[in-house]
Amino acid sequence: MDGATIAMFVFQTVITAIIGVAAWGVKNAIGEMKAAVSELKAADKKNAEEIAAVRGELGDLKADLPLIYTTREDFIRVSNNIDQKLDKLLYERIKGGYKQALRGRRKYTREAVKYDLFREKNNVDLWRELKSSKYTPGPYHFNVITEPKRRDLSIPQLRDKVVQLVIHEELQNMFRPVFINGSFACQYGRGPIRAAFKVQHDMRVARMKWGDNAAIIKIDARKFFYSIDRALLKKILAKRFKKLKKKRPETYEDLLRFYRLLCKVIDSSPEGETGIPLGNVSSQDFANIYLNELDQFCVRFLGAKLYTRYMDD
Repeated sequence: MDGATIAMFVFQTVITAIIGVAAWGVKNAIGEMKAAVSELKAADKKNAEEIAAVRGELGDLKADLPLIYTTREDFIRVSNNIDQKLDKLLYERIKGGYKQALRGRRKYTREAVKYDLFREKNNVDLWRELKSSKYTPGPYHFNVITEPKRRDLSIPQLRDKVVQLVIHEELQNMFRPVFINGSFACQYGRGPIRAAFKVQHDMRVARMKWGDNAAIIKIDARKFFYSIDRALLKKILAKRFKKLKKKRPETYEDLLRFYRLLCKVIDSSPEGETGIPLGNVSSQDFANIYLNELDQFCVRFLGAKLYTRYMDD
């Protein structure tokens, strides 16, 4: 082997050793960098958790402040923290009922203006009373209308009307599945116009089937609201609640609390031993539920095919 070959071999060996040492150094450096990045990520995660815990404690502290001593601006500023501790579904329904109760000219009444001055506090107080089952309906305002005929109205206070609008939403969800298709009263999308269309449709069907021999029976309940048996109404409500309890046993406490609230509203009627007040939002729902028993009897027992019932307020 000549000197040139030996020199080339030595050169290649040295180059290979240098490359190996450099690769080993780069590999160690990358490993150290990954470890450092992992430590930084863990530290950042720990800091973020500590910051979130401090923010949560601060939010709980603000939410626990007595609302009666806070101004309206203070309440608005911490409302997001307070809402975390409220039952959002019920509270949102109370706010929705409040907005609905003040539609049109009703928002310019003295009672509405006084309520609106501290509406956040009033809504929260109402929520607390409903949640703790301490709510009690207040006295009614009385009014008389003579068109189209004389009617004595018992109008609830604004806060009671807000509660009744919340009750209306819940009764819609609970009882609409059991109403017949021919029931048109106090339901979304099933008002007097839709009822008139249903009657016209049934009249055309009857004429096609029986010609001029077809007959229409129109029945009206005289002084219906004033003659409702409250004890029977409570039994009808309890029957539906028992069925819902069997389907969803975990909701027993909520159903029981809601049933007691309905009984309070029913018993607050100033009409005497029988009847429910004409002017309550919930009275329309109760009357519709009461007459649903008649609907079921006519359709299921009597076999009425072309049957429509509408109930005004």
